[in-house]
Amino acid sequence: MSGAWVVTMFDDWGISETVALCSLVVALWAGWSAHRSAQEAKRANSQAMYQERRAVFDAFLDLSMHMQFKGQAPDLDVVRMFHRHLHTAEFCFDGALVKELQDYYEAALRLADFSRVNPGFPPLPKEERECRERVKALSQPLLVYLKKAVVKSDF
Repeated sequence: MSGAWVVTMFDDWGISETVALCSLVVALWAGWSAHRSAQEAKRANSQAMYQERRAVFDAFLDLSMHMQFKGQAPDLDVVRMFHRHLHTAEFCFDGALVKELQDYYEAALRLADFSRVNPGFPPLPKEERECRERVKALSQPLLVYLKKAVVKSDF
């Protein structure tokens, strides 16, 4: 009996029904394609964000190593190279991490400026000593915090 129902259903099958069925198939395919494209776009965005985060991490690692190597006399040009990455960090990381990176950079920049004006290893004034201590204290925790933030991804 059910087979007879199917045959009678298709007895009146016309061009409009065929077009409607084809339209349904095309709409389903288009919806599936759009969903897949959106998933691929999210994945590509995640990968691009990872690359940006990784660039900030690498630049911070370079700056941190330079600060440890040079101590109280870092090169101003090397410290300044992190400035561009500091601006990129605003788009990649949360506000608390960006604030800590800014504090670190400002302290490093102040030390570099002092060492540029006062070559050699003169005794550091109180403010520069505090900057040096801040750089030493923030270096390792920031490196760990950044590494965790870089690894956090959606892909």
